[in-house]
Amino acid sequence: MRCRFWLVDLNDGVCEGKLCVRLWGIEENNRRVIVVATQIRPYFYLLTSVEAESAAKRLESERERFSDITGISIEERKLLGKESSLKES
Repeated sequence: MRCRFWLVDLNDGVCEGKLCVRLWGIEENNRRVIVVATQIRPYFYLLTSVEAESAAKRLESERERFSDITGISIEERKLLGKESSLKES
């Protein structure tokens, strides 16, 4: 189902035991809508002062302490216009 609306607010939380994002909005005909997205995978990027490979290895070795981490990869991204190696977790 497709829905076109103006985004008014959003938040994240847990819906029926799954992580979700809720998007509140108003359609073109002024109807209020809420879209609940449950097929999301939370992630963050980590910029370190050490070499990317060694930081990734250290994170892998600590995986038992941080059991919610599902994956670690090294990504090339721009930060303030400059190329950087970042870890996606």
